[in-house]
Amino acid sequence: MRYALLTFLLALAIAFDLAIFIAALDEPLGAFDPHHPATLVPVVMDRLHSLGAQVREFDAGHFLDVLAAPYRERLRHEAPSLAPGP
Repeated sequence: MRYALLTFLLALAIAFDLAIFIAALDEPLGAFDPHHPATLVPVVMDRLHSLGAQVREFDAGHFLDVLAAPYRERLRHEAPSLAPGP
């Protein structure tokens, strides 16, 4: 009974892994070739190239300005005005 349960869990894990792999592809049925062992490598490399392009497009300075804008407004309104001394 133990071995049957172990076999079932192993088959379930393999089926889940294969389902995730197929779902991650852009064309799930057209691009999947189980007889070609290097199917995963071009998919991963394509995703890494697209991720690198997105990282290069990301403008961190603009992102931080957008995040800090509300706090700058609040600090401007709450800061005491400097009155000229006597």
